[in-house]
Amino acid sequence: MAEGKGAGREGGSVKRLIASLLLASTPAMAPAQAVSGPMSVDQSRLAAARALLDTMQIDRTLDSMFVQLAPNFATSVIGSMLTSEAGKPVVEQLIAKGTGGQPRLQQILADEFLTSISRQYPALKDKVAQEYATALTIDELTAINRFYTSGPGAKFLLVSPGLQQKLTLTGQSLGRVAGEEAGMRGIDRAIKEMLPAVPKAEEKKAQ
Repeated sequence: MAEGKGAGREGGSVKRLIASLLLASTPAMAPAQAVSGPMSVDQSRLAAARALLDTMQIDRTLDSMFVQLAPNFATSVIGSMLTSEAGKPVVEQLIAKGTGGQPRLQQILADEFLTSISRQYPALKDKVAQEYATALTIDELTAINRFYTSGPGAKFLLVSPGLQQKLTLTGQSLGRVAGEEAGMRGIDRAIKEMLPAVPKAEEKKAQ
């Protein structure tokens, strides 16, 4: 996977764009497929967009995003196979008798996901460049690139990976708290709203 400086606020927008272009958040998440063919855009704007993406170290942004998605992919594959008549005995055997059990199986699947998705980077980067070239003028693309290659912009790219990691950990922690609270409140509300009320007479009999 690529090394280098990560993208910050602009990197966040890249992640959202990539997610909308490439990923479908379904219970059984499938490996990403190659993106569609090139759009008709001005070549000078496309070149400026590609230069901007190089400055922003988009490979690092992609690495960060997909490393986080890989465990979810592995879990989804295992879950899907466990519901399949053909896949269930294979997965159960690997988990029960395979060296390393389920953790090793998940790691192998996650590794293969990252290997496969990295092969899609060139096509994905082309698609992102096309979208940028369509949305921004060449002057705007050049100005943004200039910002990220000097002064505060360059420093922002330098410190962004660490900031993003801290924010991700914070978000995960708060998400767990919110998830536990929402789960308990949701079940309690569902019982009250979805189940019929027990008549007073029957309630007294039960007591």
